[in-house]
Amino acid sequence: MRIVFQLSLVWMAVGLLAASPAAAQGKTVLVIDATAQMSAKLGQVRKIDAAKTASADAARRMDPQSSLGVWAFGIDPARKCEDKVALVPMQAAGTAAPALDKALSPVQPKAGRAPVLGALQAALAAAGEPKDAAISAVIIAGTGDDCLSDICTGAKTLHSIYPNAKLSVLGVSMSEQPAASLTCAAKAMGGEFIAVKSASDLDKLLRQTLGISGDAKPQKASAAAPSAPEPAKTQGSDKMLAMAAPDQGAPAAPPAPAEVKPAAPPAPQPEPNALLSAVLADGQPPLDAGVTWEIYKIATTATGQQKTAELPSWVGGGGKAQARLAEGHYAVRAACGFASAEDSITVNGGKAEKTVVLNAGTIAAEGLQTQGAGAAEGVFFTLSRKKQGGGLEVLGRSSGTPTAFHVNAGDYVLSASAGPAALTSTVKVEAGKVSAVRMALNVGTLEMKAYEAEGAAGTVPAWHRIYSAAGAGKKPLLTAGGTAPRVQLPAGDYRLETVYGNARVESAFSIAAGQTAAKSVVLSAGEAKISVPAGKPARVCAVYEEGADRGAGPVGRAAGTAMSFILRAGVYSAECRAQGTPAPAKPVEFRVVAGETQETKLQE
Repeated sequence: MRIVFQLSLVWMAVGLLAASPAAAQGKTVLVIDATAQMSAKLGQVRKIDAAKTASADAARRMDPQSSLGVWAFGIDPARKCEDKVALVPMQAAGTAAPALDKALSPVQPKAGRAPVLGALQAALAAAGEPKDAAISAVIIAGTGDDCLSDICTGAKTLHSIYPNAKLSVLGVSMSEQPAASLTCAAKAMGGEFIAVKSASDLDKLLRQTLGISGDAKPQKASAAAPSAPEPAKTQGSDKMLAMAAPDQGAPAAPPAPAEVKPAAPPAPQPEPNALLSAVLADGQPPLDAGVTWEIYKIATTATGQQKTAELPSWVGGGGKAQARLAEGHYAVRAACGFASAEDSITVNGGKAEKTVVLNAGTIAAEGLQTQGAGAAEGVFFTLSRKKQGGGLEVLGRSSGTPTAFHVNAGDYVLSASAGPAALTSTVKVEAGKVSAVRMALNVGTLEMKAYEAEGAAGTVPAWHRIYSAAGAGKKPLLTAGGTAPRVQLPAGDYRLETVYGNARVESAFSIAAGQTAAKSVVLSAGEAKISVPAGKPARVCAVYEEGADRGAGPVGRAAGTAMSFILRAGVYSAECRAQGTPAPAKPVEFRVVAGETQETKLQE
């Protein structure tokens, strides 16, 4: 389905996509994936080598006065989910850049476990106080987190601790499932997931994400390190210095100040002789932002063939490019979003100008709850195109709505998902035009709250598992936790399982498209505390509901000197034994009252 939006909406969305954080205004944390997955190829180079090159180059181009800390995970297989290390501790980017070159050199992809969020948490903690400082956090990853079962909830927790830390994830040729998880994590921390398809993409996108200007030059290492300040002297050291110094009589006159010569004016920069601009289609105005430029020298071989250099002579960003080139023939490659085009330019004497026609249009996509209703929450877009021989090639992903993709003219497949709801549409893009797609996902919103008892004032942090009404025994469609989680579901009937401690309640609900359903679950649960007399050894306790079949096993089990159980209201018995002893002591009975805490002390 294709409906044309107003162009102002589209270009506003494009402008939002082009905007990037200014890393120089705060601290920057960079986390690099070094797991075995990063040994795979990204074009002609390994993923890890592309990440090393892009990271080192970005560090050299950062404002030297800004702060940068670089971490990695996946370096030491023996550490598994604790495998996270600071390559460069938080410091001024001017000193971090040369240190990063040295730290990255020995890094090779080895480990199989990927503590993505754990490494981010360690990096943020190492960034220092205050915790509400502005931090730009960037993860370069080729795989998802396999050390945390719910990375999205983990990211929300991190956001509550570091409210002004914005996370951007550069997913290097990543499969759909980890990309979806990291998209949710990035969105939970105010950022976005960006798919990376090539080494040049990674270099460009990392600089854009870090807010590095397209014309920023690499910083050169200073010839000599600044002298360290003289350490403060204690009273004892003053005395020792006085005893060791010979009698000099009257203090000598201070030396005359050295003559200060005015700094020489900077050498004038040569005027650019190659002027480049890009348009989406013939007859349209030049783009003023969001274009990446690469210029390659074309040489003529001894046999008369023309050969394009493998490495670019000049790389830059911005709507228009101005470069100083030696005389000769060059290939010019321009990219804007997922649209790209190549042309040529000849520099011979004076200035040469070239306008590259991208032959591209824009896909403006929006996910709706239902036709005519408001925007759906948490929509994840995947843009693909058909490959020769069948199948789809994924071009990019976006977690924003509305979102905009710049692509070359042609036919594409756009998929939108929000939780278990998914919809796919074909889109035809014409050069210079906007193909706007409104995708009605036929979803509604469910707000869940759990209470210990009827009339309780506050909610409890329960887990909610949502199943299809006809899906008894199957895996849950969604799992959500917290005091008041909110999810989107396709219209229909569902079964809800709410778990709080050892208390579990099942209920049913329905979702209507475009509407919000509030579901309150009363658990009729309370807390039972069982403690061991002071000075006595720890116990292992199994709790059974009074009158229930013991063959089904206990409803709860715990060990220690002070144990706590969340249970449904009722009468229970606890069988406790000292650790290492074969038989339990005499069972102790206790009652659980909804919304209350009851304490029971074990007797000898």
